[in-house]
Amino acid sequence: MSTPAETASAAPGAESGGEGSGRRSVVAILGAAAGVVGIVAPAVIVAGLFLSLYTSHHQITPVGSDTTQYIWRMKAVDSGGLKALPTSLPPPNQPQADRPGYPILGALGRATTGVTPFRLAYVAPAVLAVVIGLAGAALARGGMTEPAWAFPVYAVLIGASVNVALTANGYMDNLVVDGVLLAAALAALLAADGRPAIAGAIRLMAGAVSIEWIFVVFFALLLGVFAVLLGPESI
Repeated sequence: MSTPAETASAAPGAESGGEGSGRRSVVAILGAAAGVVGIVAPAVIVAGLFLSLYTSHHQITPVGSDTTQYIWRMKAVDSGGLKALPTSLPPPNQPQADRPGYPILGALGRATTGVTPFRLAYVAPAVLAVVIGLAGAALARGGMTEPAWAFPVYAVLIGASVNVALTANGYMDNLVVDGVLLAAALAALLAADGRPAIAGAIRLMAGAVSIEWIFVVFFALLLGVFAVLLGPESI
């Protein structure tokens, strides 16, 4: 049994330990909340900019020069599977059977949420712009070791950039593959740094082939040059 003196001397330490644990819990909660805000806030900003075409500018139909073609491709795959994309139709009926990624995405969205290809055409550019912005911010944060506060800045600047806005004007295959290749670039950089990310990079590259294979070819060439430049350091 402890004496009153020992109890008195132990009490302040126990109290300070409890206070320290409480402070750490508060800091952890604040850090998690800041992380959530750093992801959600730029996503809302980027999506809001793209959706403002329909909320503020009163655009009635989905924008984009090739939007109707993508709607047709999604409806064809939704009703008849990938075999519904023939390979021998003359222009302007270009089913692009070598790019099944976006039609498959639309068919899966229809099966899980009931959203039709026409309605998806309204929100897809906004959602994909958010994906590109977040993927670019992750590349800057994880691949270029930018500070944590820079993540939302990169997400907004990339997701709402002129390049993404121009791509969103009907070039949905390009818009889908951009986010995938940015994620693949991050995985490649992490793998080059010795992190266990090479499997992720391979899977992302394989998925990108089904979306827009020509961009994957150029990206693979870029990775090849990157690997050559890192060769002397590795040796």
